[in-house]
Amino acid sequence: MKHKKLMIGIVGAAAIVAVVIGIHTKQHTVSEAVTVLSDPIAVTVTAPYRDDIEETVFTIGEVQPAATYSVMAKTAGTVETVYYDVGDFVTKNDILFKLDTSALSVTQQSTLDQVQNAVKQAKLALDQAQDQYDRQDILFGQGAVSKAAMDSAATALDNAVIQYENAQTSAKSTQKQLEEQYDAYVQKSPVSGTIVSKNIDAGQFVSSQVVYTIIPDESYIVSGSITSKYINDLAKGQPVSIYVKTLDKHYTGTVQSVSSVASRGSYPIEVAIEGDNDLKAGLYAELEIVLSAHEDVLLVPKRALIQESGNAYAYTVDNAGTVMRKTVETGITSGDAVEIEAGLSETDQIVLKGLDFIEPGDFVSIVTDSVQ
Repeated sequence: MKHKKLMIGIVGAAAIVAVVIGIHTKQHTVSEAVTVLSDPIAVTVTAPYRDDIEETVFTIGEVQPAATYSVMAKTAGTVETVYYDVGDFVTKNDILFKLDTSALSVTQQSTLDQVQNAVKQAKLALDQAQDQYDRQDILFGQGAVSKAAMDSAATALDNAVIQYENAQTSAKSTQKQLEEQYDAYVQKSPVSGTIVSKNIDAGQFVSSQVVYTIIPDESYIVSGSITSKYINDLAKGQPVSIYVKTLDKHYTGTVQSVSSVASRGSYPIEVAIEGDNDLKAGLYAELEIVLSAHEDVLLVPKRALIQESGNAYAYTVDNAGTVMRKTVETGITSGDAVEIEAGLSETDQIVLKGLDFIEPGDFVSIVTDSVQ
């Protein structure tokens, strides 16, 4: 009987131990769960916002003249005077140089004397024909000459008038030609601009050759290239922001031409630039070309998105602090801003920092970060 009681006591004690151990184990398990819930992952969040966005592409180009004018000597001769040198600015119709006209003057005067004498002879013949006609007219009135004689005098007068008019016309034409010959000895600038080359000096004999090259005033382009990735997004007339580091100045421009033939993997482009007197050919410029622009669209920071297998995702946090993963459709990108076309709203809280430490379903705590 005592043995039986003893066995019962042992069993009871074991049960008590088992209960204690079981309770301890359960309490330990609950304690660990509470620890997880009370120590959430810290993240920073941001909200999508609405603003305008432009997609741009950057490239480097070189400033070049939009056009050059080659000034050629109009006629052969010896240079008498040169008025401008390389680097000088000239205004349209400024005299660049003159040729010696001494030999021309002798020839011109001889020719001019000949045509003037021809006019005098024609005028003398006209006066004589007029006198003859007047006498014949008086005699015809008196019946002293025949009508045939009168008609002959009238014909002679008409011919004299024609010859005199022809002589005057010839004299005027010759005078104009002589003046044009003289103009050929005085070369004027065809445009306003800067002289970039000069191949003429006083005393030099010139003929049909280029003596000056002029870049028109403030007429420049920026020549650059673009990769094939963006070639189909470029079109004539697109706005371009231009920065010339050497001058530390900003300019505006537009795409003027886009080549359809690649050169060394890139496509040549030309950008028209609104220049000034500081701009010079040969300077390098940074180009920012606007490919597309959208107004009042939803944007998020680029670093808030996860890219996987060609898809974009964002982690959002609900009011209970639970992480959710959302698929988003993106539009154009500018700097750190990405356009959101679908998948998010302005009320979403998007995880910005802590992305590497969370998964969907995690519980997080939102902390403030003054630098985002």
